[in-house]
Amino acid sequence: MTVEHLHNCKASHRATVPVHKIFRRQTVWNGDVEAFDLSGNPKAKTAYGWSDGPSNKERFFAVLEISAVKTEKKGVGL
Repeated sequence: MTVEHLHNCKASHRATVPVHKIFRRQTVWNGDVEAFDLSGNPKAKTAYGWSDGPSNKERFFAVLEISAVKTEKKGVGL
């Protein structure tokens, strides 16, 4: 599985979500995104995967869901 290979962890399929992205009234991407629950990854508990392109040049994408962490450092002037 691509998610497990790219992120070196175990992945369990959670859901398939249809996505239709439109920009300026034109479809720029239309397909399914797969959601996975992860175990063994220190950075994330969820990943998303999809493929794009013609079958002879299809590319696979797998991204981690990582929350942005905001911290305040006291005593630091900007």
